[in-house]
Amino acid sequence: MKKNIFKIFIWLLAIVFTLQACSEEGLSPENYDKLTPDNFPQTDADIQASVTSIYNSLGVTWVHRYIDNSHLVVSTLCTDELISAWGGEWQKKDRFLWTPTTYFVKNLYFTYTKGITNSTLLLDLLEKSEISNKDLQKRFIAEVRALRAYFAFQLYDLYGPVPIITDVEIATNITEIHKPERPSKEEIVSFVETELDAIKDDLPIVYSSNTDYGRITKGAVLTMLMKLYLHEKNFQKVKDITGEIEA
Repeated sequence: MKKNIFKIFIWLLAIVFTLQACSEEGLSPENYDKLTPDNFPQTDADIQASVTSIYNSLGVTWVHRYIDNSHLVVSTLCTDELISAWGGEWQKKDRFLWTPTTYFVKNLYFTYTKGITNSTLLLDLLEKSEISNKDLQKRFIAEVRALRAYFAFQLYDLYGPVPIITDVEIATNITEIHKPERPSKEEIVSFVETELDAIKDDLPIVYSSNTDYGRITKGAVLTMLMKLYLHEKNFQKVKDITGEIEA
């Protein structure tokens, strides 16, 4: 019995000293599983990973990219090009039965607007970064601007002119609710065209590394411009950009 009491006393004493040591030295745990502005990005590889993450807004999974949450499918099912005998969400697309709360209507909107805001935040980070390879930095910036313009064009095509966040001060201010005014059609078209035209020459025609497969190229940007001009029925610019693509 005395041995058990002695052991308990020793354990309690050890706990007291441990707590006292922690209190006096001000020890605090350091998290290694959280990304913060202080620890990320710190290397060229970190920055490349950040840029790659923006591509995620093209679709979270293959189902989102090509089926339920696909801009292509949504746009094609309501034409004579595609038909579906399935019910549910597919039937709503096929028969013009969607509402503001329909799955794909909400998801596509929030996916693309989130992609634009994330792109705006990352562009600020890229412009301030100390990346050692300046040519790579320019390419990364061009990739993100191209993706942001693509998301804006998709939103415009599906919903008309909608507010988008391209001001980093607004994107980082989480304490105030910002309600931007709905832009005009001309403003959205000008934004997409200006962004794509500004960075088209900063992207390669092809990538030399297989690890860069699927990333935005100059040809992809020129094709986006061509589609924008077709959308706006600006056929002279369609002719001009087509000639640039062929060249």
